[in-house]
Amino acid sequence: GIAALVVANGGLPGTNTPLAFLAGTFDLTITNGAVVVESAPSQTVHNLLIASNSFLTFPAPLGTLERLTVSGNATIQPGGGILLSAGGYPSGQGAGEGHSGSTNGVIFGSGGGYGGYGGGISGNSYGSATQPSLAGSGGGAGTGNYPFNAGGAGGGALSLNVTGTLLLGGSINANGGNGVGESSGGGSGG
Repeated sequence: GIAALVVANGGLPGTNTPLAFLAGTFDLTITNGAVVVESAPSQTVHNLLIASNSFLTFPAPLGTLERLTVSGNATIQPGGGILLSAGGYPSGQGAGEGHSGSTNGVIFGSGGGYGGYGGGISGNSYGSATQPSLAGSGGGAGTGNYPFNAGGAGGGALSLNVTGTLLLGGSINANGGNGVGESSGGGSGG
């Protein structure tokens, strides 16, 4: 039979549960408010169920394309999701990194670019807006000193391959992060 791994948090808010690479085929269920942090850059599961108020997330290893293969079915229930927001390149890094500039002595950071140009003195356009497969770039630094003026991190990147059926009632997010400081630029989505 197929092994099963159930990560549950009893409906209570808590800490993240790390999941290292597991060899073999298994069903993964994330439920009852659990947050699983997948630490391997590539993982295969048989069936995946992410219940409401439960999440699968990935650390931010500087622009890495995360890979998740589901050889059976994947279900993400309403209120649950896969989170990659602000999991891309940090402030001022990446192919479309935001830049810093000044107007009348006020320093500002531009938004990171991806699939289009960022805002202000923008980050470059790169990748595909319709089929993104790269991590987002960090926004430019604003007024002040690091780390209090950092631009937002770019969104992460995920290659999700589901052999069976994907039932997506929840969300898969790879948004760029907000700028940290005054006049800092936001990161681009992944």
